[in-house]
Amino acid sequence: MLDGFLFKGRQKAAVEPLRNLRANWQSTLDGVQRYGGCGLCDSAIPLVAARVTNLYEAKMWSQLFYDSIVPFDTKSRAAMKRAGYSSPAQDFLAMNRELFADIRKLSDTHGLTIPDLSRLDTPGAVNRQLREPAGGQPLSRVVDKIFYRP
Repeated sequence: MLDGFLFKGRQKAAVEPLRNLRANWQSTLDGVQRYGGCGLCDSAIPLVAARVTNLYEAKMWSQLFYDSIVPFDTKSRAAMKRAGYSSPAQDFLAMNRELFADIRKLSDTHGLTIPDLSRLDTPGAVNRQLREPAGGQPLSRVVDKIFYRP
C-alpha cells in the first residue's frame, strides 16, 4: 500500500523484490561495487538473489549490474526460449551466462570491442532527438533489444 492505495496487478509483483532490496541494500551495494565486471569480459555472471522469477526482479538486477545482467519481459522471455536459451524465469543466471557466451563469440568472430557492441543499439534510430550515451548503451540493454519487440 502506498499513500492509502493498494497495489494491483502488475505493480503488485514489483513490491516484494523492492522490499527485499531495501532490506539488503548495503550488502547488495557492496556486492555491486566489488563486482566491477562485464558479461562480455567475465564469464562469472554476478550472483544475485537465489531465484529471479519475474520481470521486475530481472529488471532490478539488470539496473544494478547493467553490463552483465539482461532483463526480460513476457515477450522477450518467449523469444529467448525459442532461441534455445534457458528460460529466464526458471534459471535466470544460466540464461545470462548463455547469452553473454554467444555475445563473446560474436565479438571474437567479428573483432568487436565493448564500445562496438554498446553502439549496436542506436537511440537516434528511434527518435532523431535522442542521443547515444557517452560510451554507448549498457550491454544488457543492447542484448535485451535483440529479443524485445514493442
